[in-house]
Amino acid sequence: MTLLKRDYRILAELKDKLPPLCVIRPRKNYTTVYFSVPARLRPKGWKPSYEVGRTDKHTTAEIIERGKELYAEYKAAKKTDDLQLPTFRKGSLSHIITLYKQSEHYTNLKPATQKGYISYLNTVKRWSDSAGNPHIKELTLPTAIEFLNLWQDAPRTRKYYKAILSKLYQVAMQKGYVTHNLMEGVKLPKAQTKNTYKVWSEEQIYTFNEKAKEIGVPNVGRAVMIAWEGFRQTDIFNCVEPFHYHKGRFKFKTSKTNEQINCAAFPETIACIEERPAGQIHLTVNDKSGEPWTMHAFSKQFKKVCDALGMKGYQFRKIRNSAAIYCLKAGLSDQEFKQRFGWSKAMVEHEIDYYTDIDQDIIESGNDKILAMKKRSTPRQNPQE
Repeated sequence: MTLLKRDYRILAELKDKLPPLCVIRPRKNYTTVYFSVPARLRPKGWKPSYEVGRTDKHTTAEIIERGKELYAEYKAAKKTDDLQLPTFRKGSLSHIITLYKQSEHYTNLKPATQKGYISYLNTVKRWSDSAGNPHIKELTLPTAIEFLNLWQDAPRTRKYYKAILSKLYQVAMQKGYVTHNLMEGVKLPKAQTKNTYKVWSEEQIYTFNEKAKEIGVPNVGRAVMIAWEGFRQTDIFNCVEPFHYHKGRFKFKTSKTNEQINCAAFPETIACIEERPAGQIHLTVNDKSGEPWTMHAFSKQFKKVCDALGMKGYQFRKIRNSAAIYCLKAGLSDQEFKQRFGWSKAMVEHEIDYYTDIDQDIIESGNDKILAMKKRSTPRQNPQE
């Protein structure tokens, strides 16, 4: 029996009975199965992938049988080709990364935070692989510094890589592969410049929204308006009415920290949200496709509006930072910051200190207040008069 429509029972059977290296690709009205071998495991003369069969042309039994034949051919070719399969040397960084992903520290991280770690861990793994996966105790301080200095022009990223390597050393120490943390001997220089990004003003937020509507991308403007509430980009794209927003109030758990957001929207934001087309449950979507935003698609349209306004150097992710500065000037309490920005109680004081150090207006306002007090005060009398 051939399939004209996707049958999930058949998909389950294929997943259960197909041999390794068979990749299932569901299509609209059928499913295609490929036999795909990674480059590092591929025998000489083999293509990257072979079509095993299609459910609209072949029976599941035929596809499974052909998959087994290809797998048998692959194993035979691997023996005659004397293929050197890469193995993780115990105690290498690649091996320790595997152990770290099983550790309590990593498994207790929020999914969004784990996703952020993966990119750094993969880079460290490629570095280890390229060197032949030496034992971690063979890593020297100069070699580690040389690796970190690949991000010499990005001090913050370099700091993250040092932190990742430090965590891997902690795992290695627990397993007995090393006796000390090499990263403790790495002293990174402080960044010469600090937070030079451009701070958004409330007026710029509203101007951006109007320009976005004018050039035909109102959902980009709507995303900027919601960002001004103090939310992260991922949470903004995921906001759905009535589950995350209802009757002018945002109420959801953040994707990164799992902290509760519970705050009333600004009147201007409410008006902007109510302008979206009937039936659009996401608060903001791709204006062209009507589907939820991808990061790439949104960045492209966001830049289009910035260019139209001549706002060079302004970043969407810094709207949240700018909103924190705005709320700091408004005098929000720690609890109010917690409810709006999704910071844990322990983070509030740290974040407020961070934004106080950033904003030039706050820095200058202290000087202005002192100068004003000097003008109000009575000049001191000369004792000799």
